[in-house]
Amino acid sequence: GTTQAFHWDAADERLGLGNTAPSTILHLTDANPSILLETSGGGATDQAYIQKYSNDLYVYNKESAGNIFLGTNNGTKVTIDASGNMGIGTSSPDNNANWA
Repeated sequence: GTTQAFHWDAADERLGLGNTAPSTILHLTDANPSILLETSGGGATDQAYIQKYSNDLYVYNKESAGNIFLGTNNGTKVTIDASGNMGIGTSSPDNNANWA
């Protein structure tokens, strides 16, 4: 191609994908950059994405029974389960707005 898609900055140990001046350890530059996570031997249903699209950030879990957990070193703080239930302070929400 006409632009450099992969750049390793050995001095700062940074990887740039889509740019030649990475400012963090992994720096992605694209119109809608995303990271695909997939389990070994997995298929389309064993995938998760983190994507920047326009002004928004998306987190997807493609596993039909999979949940999304947000937490800190002392445990889960927010859970979104496969049914769309959301819990704050619980890892087992039972409706679409559950606070512990």
